[in-house]
Amino acid sequence: MSLDWVYQHIRHFGGDPSRITLVGNSAGAASVLFHTFSDLSKGKFVGVTVQSGCSGAPWAIQHSPKKHAEDLATKLGCPTFPTSDMVECIRNFTPETIMKKAKLEDGLSLAYATVIDGKYGGKFLMDHPEALIRSRYFQPVPVLTGFTKDEVTIWFTKCEHQFINFLR
Repeated sequence: MSLDWVYQHIRHFGGDPSRITLVGNSAGAASVLFHTFSDLSKGKFVGVTVQSGCSGAPWAIQHSPKKHAEDLATKLGCPTFPTSDMVECIRNFTPETIMKKAKLEDGLSLAYATVIDGKYGGKFLMDHPEALIRSRYFQPVPVLTGFTKDEVTIWFTKCEHQFINFLR
């Protein structure tokens, strides 16, 4: 995880590991907020700044990770069963090839999103953010939040015809 690297090496760049603040915009904001729920990130930052993004947004979480992996495997010509063969096959492709094949047809959602890993130790995200908030399972750090006016309009101009169909 990049946060681990920053925490371990920030002193070499004149930084202080006891003063790390995470910052993110849009999908990055959701990612930053996920760190507040993760035991793996505990104690490695003291605050967060987020704009125009939320960890509870429908696009921020991969709700069907196994199906998503199987769809990608099919696009790459890999088997989908057993899972170990699927993973081994996908690992043979370059990141560039995987990203090209992972491109979504609707253009209105993220190809990759955070996965809820389950309720076992050593996982990044053990439950849905809403459930973690209700159970008060998060790091109590200061949060500075805001929004970027009209941010999404730039994105929609890149996929105007999909957006029009989406609105219908």
